[in-house]
Amino acid sequence: MKEAKEASARFAEQLAEVKEKGKMKEYILEAHRGAAFDCPESTMAAFRAAHERGYGMIELDTKFTADNVCVILHDNTINRTARNSDGSALANDIRIS
Repeated sequence: MKEAKEASARFAEQLAEVKEKGKMKEYILEAHRGAAFDCPESTMAAFRAAHERGYGMIELDTKFTADNVCVILHDNTINRTARNSDGSALANDIRIS
């Protein structure tokens, strides 16, 4: 996680330098699932962090649950990102639809 933050900071500095020298006129940075290197992916915290860091676009995935509620989630199950209250992985797949 620390390496990803450092790489992102270096990249932002390099882009700013290129733009300042006039070598690049326009660019849009896309935050994949928000600033997921700093915050849990696809959360408002990740989206706010991406905005604060100057990203011009946020990629996110929407899905519908079995009861027809639209949610932001990349996977078809919550297992990769959800945990039990003790921090352990969920034992069974929990599908959203």
